[in-house]
Amino acid sequence: MHICITSILKISMVQNQDGYIKLNDIKNEKMDTEDHETLYKLFTDIGHKIDNSNSKNLMSVYFRKISTMSKNTSMPLRIRSMYQDLINQRNNSWEYNDSLRLSKQ
Repeated sequence: MHICITSILKISMVQNQDGYIKLNDIKNEKMDTEDHETLYKLFTDIGHKIDNSNSKNLMSVYFRKISTMSKNTSMPLRIRSMYQDLINQRNNSWEYNDSLRLSKQ
């Protein structure tokens, strides 16, 4: 799956001077389904690379927001499941759980 650069820009992803990924605005009310899928794919692809001791505080902020979105019942179950899968991957040292598929339902 290819991440569209416009989707990345829609969720305000930038790289700062320290080389860390900064997601300025992970707010589910501004994100459409494609944005959620892009965020999921981004963390699935590079989460293991950016989740380190240098980015611990920043990743904690992101994952608090991701945790909140995973429990938001106004979001589609598929999106909530993707976020729960991200949480599980992170808790499992970024091991991918093949039970979740990104295919459209």
